[in-house]
Amino acid sequence: MRAATARLTRRLRQSAAGELTLTQLSALGTLQTTGPIRLNELASREGISASTISKLIDALERNAFVERSPDAGDGRASRVAITAAGTAVLEDLRRNGARLIDRALRALDASDRAALTTALPALERLVGWVEADDPPTRPIAV
Repeated sequence: MRAATARLTRRLRQSAAGELTLTQLSALGTLQTTGPIRLNELASREGISASTISKLIDALERNAFVERSPDAGDGRASRVAITAAGTAVLEDLRRNGARLIDRALRALDASDRAALTTALPALERLVGWVEADDPPTRPIAV
């Protein structure tokens, strides 16, 4: 399952990534979700070092996908926010991904599509537990 989902995810991201790395796309997605945050908070959420996040944000800023502003509570720190151009890149990625999946789903027979539809709620629960790093210790009846 891990290999299949990784391949699917990689292909979906490639559909609109262009010159952006997967790490840059991930950071943009985080910024879209969180709103403006400090660089150290973004580094923590992305699981990368402060120096790496700084270089990553520099590159995104050069392309006008993010903007930095001083942190009102700490003059030494800055906050970073996604711009309209950054949001447009993510929306394009999602649109292209949806088209790719729709086209692939049409190629499946009805029983395969039904199997995917049936499995989706369990997959969403699995993702939630993995994201929270808190899987239940025994199966949960649904």
